[in-house]
Amino acid sequence: MIFLTGDLHGDFSRLYEFAEEKYLTKSDYVIVLGDFGIWKMTVNEILKLDESLPFTLMFLDGNHEDFDLLQSFPVSEKWGGKVRNINGVYHLCRGQVFEIPKDDGIKTVAVMGGGDSRDISRRIEGETWFDSEQITDYDMEELEKNLELYHNRVDVFLSHSPSAKFEEYIKDNIKSLRYPPTMSNLMIAEIHKRIDTQKSYCGHNHLNVEKVELDGIEYNMIFKDFLEIT
Repeated sequence: MIFLTGDLHGDFSRLYEFAEEKYLTKSDYVIVLGDFGIWKMTVNEILKLDESLPFTLMFLDGNHEDFDLLQSFPVSEKWGGKVRNINGVYHLCRGQVFEIPKDDGIKTVAVMGGGDSRDISRRIEGETWFDSEQITDYDMEELEKNLELYHNRVDVFLSHSPSAKFEEYIKDNIKSLRYPPTMSNLMIAEIHKRIDTQKSYCGHNHLNVEKVELDGIEYNMIFKDFLEIT
């Protein structure tokens, strides 16, 4: 089974609580949709997560991570895409397509971490904010190149940031947002124009919004829930 959950910000208690609720093994996967919370003060706990949790843990980077620390871990290949292996916890690098085992088959999963912090004025560059949070043209080109191998068609698309269209829907129907779409929202929207998928999942806004149909794609935003990819 493959489960998705939202931003942890370095508080991993939700993972332990979920492990107690389900009978899971290392053949099951939990993917955190960004803002996982890799910081100098949390890295020792992260190094112990794999041996403490029964499932295989993966995460996208969000906008609130220590990117200098994250990028200090070497890149390798697993499930057909680039990862950083942090003692058995896997960072799914931006712009990759993974083939993740599920039951007797696989799920093709395209990912794009990254986002834009709206609270930069309260943060310190190089300590609590890093310009590496932002999605780059290189990230977009990497995804385009990898999607071509699958003729642009994948089972699921995962991102930290919502697309501009989904953000607009949330603003109009769920919660009033004071800010215009960020560059990352716009770049995720561009991905949705190119990618052939039926389901898209994101985090970032600390809301649970499920099964919103927009232009033939089912959009989902996840925070504290655990949602299974079916």
